[in-house]
Amino acid sequence: MASNGKIEARITVPTGGWDMACTDASGGPTTVTLPAGTYYHSSDGSNANTLGEALTTAANAVMTQTWTISIAAGEEASGKYTITCDGATCTVTFTDTELRDLLGFTIHLTGDTSYIGANQAQGLWIASEGFQKKNGGTGGSWVTDQQTVNTMSGHVYSVMGRKHRRTRITWPMESRAKTWAENESATNESFETFLLDGIWGGASWGTSAGPIRFHPDADTDATYGTFSVLGLESWDPSELQEHWAGGRWVIELPHLIEVPS
Repeated sequence: MASNGKIEARITVPTGGWDMACTDASGGPTTVTLPAGTYYHSSDGSNANTLGEALTTAANAVMTQTWTISIAAGEEASGKYTITCDGATCTVTFTDTELRDLLGFTIHLTGDTSYIGANQAQGLWIASEGFQKKNGGTGGSWVTDQQTVNTMSGHVYSVMGRKHRRTRITWPMESRAKTWAENESATNESFETFLLDGIWGGASWGTSAGPIRFHPDADTDATYGTFSVLGLESWDPSELQEHWAGGRWVIELPHLIEVPS
């Protein structure tokens, strides 16, 4: 299987967290709270958990059955969350609709032991075609503020204070559904939606200019680079071949600044 990669937005949960009311075999409803903090779908956030891990931990701290909240975010995956209550019918009422929408659900959940989101999760873009990046990995190229002077006598004097890494990533032939919101096959799957929510900060959990995490292999959650996003103050992607019926589009992140560790 080709490694097309994925990008994920940072998700900021506000003070007080987000709640859902749950029932299982022992009854309820019992409030399950996703704690305040920053999260990503596939890699650890500020509390050393992915979003799904943090929500699973919160559920199992107060419920009697074993709950699992996980996402399918690998190569060519659906990008959808599954909520499972082991061995018992369970219900979930989303007190905070931001959490419901983020997980890709559209209604309260009742009558089953397992539920899959109707939509792809927000803050996630899984590429369907290969990417172009100089080193093919997670890092970038070095840029410094070095200043040098070469005297006529052949002496060189230099000072340097700071440096950072930057890169660009291009997906040169993405499908229409993975590009434009109006052509999505699954809600939230397009780069346009990801841009509006996570890079421009249109969603309540989003932050303007990121950061985002780039996974060169969507199946490898532990391997990623974290970048602030510059150069996307406007967005008007070009078509790989104008008026081509196949509708392939160029998705480009032209100026990424690696977030210092």
